[in-house]
Amino acid sequence: QWRVTSAATFTGEVDITANLEQVDTDGYGKLGGDMSVSSGTWTFPATGVYLLQFELYVIAANIDGLISMFIETTTDNSSFSNASQKEFGVSRGSDRQMCSTQFIFDVTDTSTHKCKFHLSNASSDTTTHGNSAISETSFTFIRLGDT
Repeated sequence: QWRVTSAATFTGEVDITANLEQVDTDGYGKLGGDMSVSSGTWTFPATGVYLLQFELYVIAANIDGLISMFIETTTDNSSFSNASQKEFGVSRGSDRQMCSTQFIFDVTDTSTHKCKFHLSNASSDTTTHGNSAISETSFTFIRLGDT
C-alpha cells in the first residue's frame, strides 16, 4: 500500500508522479516484494493476478467541478490504456470528496505489465489531499494469486 504524502493541486490531464511513499505507520503489514515507481509508472515485484485500488480525496476551494480518475495499464511497457475509470463531482467548500476505482490486472511479465494512476479535468483550485501519517489519497496492490 502506498500513499500521497502531501497536498497538491492538479490541473488538466496528469499522472500522479510525486510525493509518494509506501505506508509505514500504524502497524502496516505486507507480504512479498515491494512495488516500485518511477515518474508515475508502477512496476510489479512478481507475476500474478493483482487487485489494484486507487482512492482519491480532493477539495475544491472556489468552484464546482468534475474529476475523472483512471487506473491505466500497459502490457507492452509502452501503450497505456484506461483499464478503470470513475467520475465524480467536487463541490466548493471545506468538505473533502472521496472516490475510488479498482481493476484486476493479470501481470504475466513484470518488464512489460505496468500501471499508472491518472487524473483528468481537475479545476485549477482542486487540491488532492495527501498525508505522511495517514492514507488519504492512496494506492493498494494485492496479489490475489498466480497468473
